[in-house]
Amino acid sequence: DSARVATISMKELDRFWCELLAWGMYMQGAAILGCENDDVVFPVVSQQDLVRELHQSSGIEERALNRIVEFLVLDPDRVPDCSLTPLVPVGDKLALMHSLIVPQSPQRNFLSIIQRRPEIYGSAGKALGKAGEQAILDVLGRLAPGTLTTRRVRVKRRDGSTAGDLDVVAFDPGNGVAIAIEVKWQITADGSAEVDRAEKAALAKRPQAVRLRDEILNGGATPAWPSDWPTVPIKNLRWYVLSHDVLVSSHIEDDGVTIRSYQLLKRMLRRGWNLQQLIELLDSPPIPPTAGYPTEWERSRYDDIGISVEFVA
Repeated sequence: DSARVATISMKELDRFWCELLAWGMYMQGAAILGCENDDVVFPVVSQQDLVRELHQSSGIEERALNRIVEFLVLDPDRVPDCSLTPLVPVGDKLALMHSLIVPQSPQRNFLSIIQRRPEIYGSAGKALGKAGEQAILDVLGRLAPGTLTTRRVRVKRRDGSTAGDLDVVAFDPGNGVAIAIEVKWQITADGSAEVDRAEKAALAKRPQAVRLRDEILNGGATPAWPSDWPTVPIKNLRWYVLSHDVLVSSHIEDDGVTIRSYQLLKRMLRRGWNLQQLIELLDSPPIPPTAGYPTEWERSRYDDIGISVEFVA
């Protein structure tokens, strides 16, 4: 509740939605009872009046309310997914959301808006990235004792400039195997548009990883490993890009940087596995045998529209 994203706390956001939905339910109830006053059943108000009213009913600071309202005003050029921005501008005023339009996850939608504008809300994007790195480190904690893990390993060139960072690294000193995981984190994808965007983001991350890997292999840059680590054999360093929950379906080159999903890691990594077993999991994820999932097809017709339904036993 106290977490702040783009200067707004999640508690303030929740209270805002509570008040907005209560207002919407009042509008709906008035309409059901036969009210024909447009100011009651379909109010169009200025942002100033909206903020003042919500401030009085919720106690949220007007500064925070103005910020939230600005996020949620419909603007297809800013946020193409109009379902995320339910306050519709009518001239210089705003039409309020009716209670029949209920957001499934206001906090998630809010983060989705922010993710679309990293150039403006960069600190929020960095917070999501750090959350992803920590989530991956937590899962890697299942690896066998003696496996070393860390994050944000700075990579420096010979002239002292920064070539980049290794987001998450795991190293098994016993067999000299190490992995570098570049993290492309996003909130849970909801719908095909977000899946497509997550795929493209993961694909865009790969060339960065390839460039950084090649600089390291060519001796042009060196990772600043933790001081208490033994020497990491660079040639044994395997590279991966992990998205949050989207597996890239596009064809990608086999250049030694593999894209996988955090969900695969979270659900399939067994406690006590060594790093080599983890590499085998990431390189060749298990696929359920088709014999275990018999499929039947049933086809129905409605007028001239064909409907295909797949039943999975």
